[in-house]
Amino acid sequence: QLYLEPGRTERDNNNHRLNLGLDYKIDSFNSVKITSRLSFQQTENNTNKVFSTLGPKGNILSDGRNNTFSENSGYNIFTSALYRHKFNRAGRTFSTDFNFTTVDNNGSGGQYTINNRFGNVVRRDTLNQRNFTDANSLNYGVTVSYTEPMSRRSLLELNLYHNNNNSNNNQETFDYNPFTGQYDRANKQLTNYFENEYMNSGAGVNFKENRTGWSYTIGGRLQRAELTSTVQGKTDPISQTFVNFLPSAQIQIGKNRYRNFRIFYNGNTQNPSVQQLQPVADISDPLNVTIGNPNLKQAFTNSMRINYSSFDPYTMRNFFAFFNVSQTFNDIVNNDSIGQFGGRVTTYDNVNGVYNASGNVNFGFPIRIGETDRINLNFGTGGSFRNNVNLLNGEENVIKNATLSQRVTASFAYKELFDISLGGNISWNNARYSLQSSQNTNFYSYGTNLDMNFFLPKGFILQTDINYTGNAGRAAGFNPNFTLWNASMAKTFLKTKKAEVRLSVFDLLKQNTGVQRDVNANYVQDTRYTVLQQYFMVSLTYNLSKFGQPASGPGGMRQGMRMMMMQ
Repeated sequence: QLYLEPGRTERDNNNHRLNLGLDYKIDSFNSVKITSRLSFQQTENNTNKVFSTLGPKGNILSDGRNNTFSENSGYNIFTSALYRHKFNRAGRTFSTDFNFTTVDNNGSGGQYTINNRFGNVVRRDTLNQRNFTDANSLNYGVTVSYTEPMSRRSLLELNLYHNNNNSNNNQETFDYNPFTGQYDRANKQLTNYFENEYMNSGAGVNFKENRTGWSYTIGGRLQRAELTSTVQGKTDPISQTFVNFLPSAQIQIGKNRYRNFRIFYNGNTQNPSVQQLQPVADISDPLNVTIGNPNLKQAFTNSMRINYSSFDPYTMRNFFAFFNVSQTFNDIVNNDSIGQFGGRVTTYDNVNGVYNASGNVNFGFPIRIGETDRINLNFGTGGSFRNNVNLLNGEENVIKNATLSQRVTASFAYKELFDISLGGNISWNNARYSLQSSQNTNFYSYGTNLDMNFFLPKGFILQTDINYTGNAGRAAGFNPNFTLWNASMAKTFLKTKKAEVRLSVFDLLKQNTGVQRDVNANYVQDTRYTVLQQYFMVSLTYNLSKFGQPASGPGGMRQGMRMMMMQ
């Protein structure tokens, strides 16, 4: 089946944040660190879309249109307090860390949806609703740690912890009443009062030892977690208790900053969410109904990371590599049932056979030009493989997703006058579905970039970057090729040149385009979205670092423009 959903979304988002911090050294043995964050949010969303589901022969199974809107506001308060104490014996320490978080959100919204299903008889479903939400949570946790030196080279660390998370999520939904012209018909199926409490407590131990040329850490923690949730008036309380041993280990070979080899191992758990557990159907979208499964288990993941880095300060050659591998037991996945007219009912189940692997290798070296100048070449190769398992109409759907990428960059800097960087990249993505071979896909992305910076007299700096992006292999209309050209003029001032004023223009050619392909559970989704095109910006920057370079010093000035371009 093919699902099409062109639409338009308008979003207005306002955020205000305040961060406070205090790090106070009481005396040579005691210190206190307090951190607080306060944020307020207000959001408004309005989405209009039309949708249709086509059968294998191109026949229309269903279509319709949908308008949704929402207004939400809330706040978030976080506070942590860390107390540290050092004893007379080197390596013997005691610390306790307490954190507290409260979140409150409330809002309102509504939807008007028409859904037509075409069979022997055309069936039309209409939803005209308003909803009101009130969600809040209160979380706190405490950790106590103690370290004891076992010898000149070894250390034992003990810790205890307890975390508590209480949350409420209430939603009231009302249907439109044509007799009164009001939204005064309570919809009991979509009116829910959720209560959820999650607690976890445990104790851990780690042993660390430094040897000549290498060091290691080995340990683990025993954790007990309890999850209780209720939908008032609809279900009995759901209670789940989990007990796990979570091991960890780390080995480091090479104790200087120029050459280093590290191996990390961790075992972690993932708890099912309240929505995944609650056996209450969410029918707010008739084509995508979800219902939880109260019998879900915790997922357990073994993960290993290997890092290697080498840098020769005399020849300026560098080599970096990292590899990640993970395996998950009882992974929590979607269990989809596809109906006759393309509608989908989703619940959740535990499966095995999920594993992932990824890696990246980077190599760089200089090419001498004359006695002092050089061109720096850098090559990077990356790849990943994911073996995921989902359920489709009661059968296991194994999704294998492989990616490869290659990039190369050449850069050259001439004294303090200018620098230039030229690069290219290409990436390949392959996905295979065991139950849906028609969705098997190959697609590519490729591009080139040219960055130039000119450091002019009297503190003026001219910068420009040109980036070409190409796509192939996606659905028709989702393979745009475009060029993004940005430029700016800056002026540094003050004696230290730590202050800078800059005028920037983004997307001079007005070609910036947003396109994305997601290889998801049981389906492939192509999305084309509107992005901000040409705009101008004036900025004032002051570098507070005592030892840092000016905001646009040689070798570091492209980062801000590059990040804006990626946005």
